Amino acid sequence: MVSLTPYWKSFVDNYITTAQEADDDEKFAVARNSMVTDIADLYPSGLTSYLAMYQNTGDHKFLPEQHGPFIERFKNDPKLFERRQYDGEWHLPIPPATHFPILEQFMNMDVDIPTAIQNAGFYSPNTAHPVA
Repeated sequence: MVSLTPYWKSFVDNYITTAQEADDDEKFAVARNSMVTDIADLYPSGLTSYLAMYQNTGDHKFLPEQHGPFIERFKNDPKLFERRQYDGEWHLPIPPATHFPILEQFMNMDVDIPTAIQNAGFYSPNTAHPVA
């Protein structure tokens, strides 16, 4: 499988420059900000369902710029769980050897949702937990 992750910024930048006719830095910033949304803003009153966030600790861009701020904003929400694990450098998919056991726990209908999430290795951000 080929990952498009290394190319996403150039794709978005090219779209903004061409489709939005952003021919200078100010127009570019306005166009980009109108399309890129902080997903946390979609939940002004807190999460509406359980959320289990998996984050590769080797991702030196998304961990501090996206995952960290979202976790910080909702760290007291009882519906938020996270799992941090090193899967390699940069933005990578969850390895199948990790992903499939997580899905198996999520599909366990013999336990409630928070228990299934915790059984899959996710923790509340306010709980001390291991980082693999």
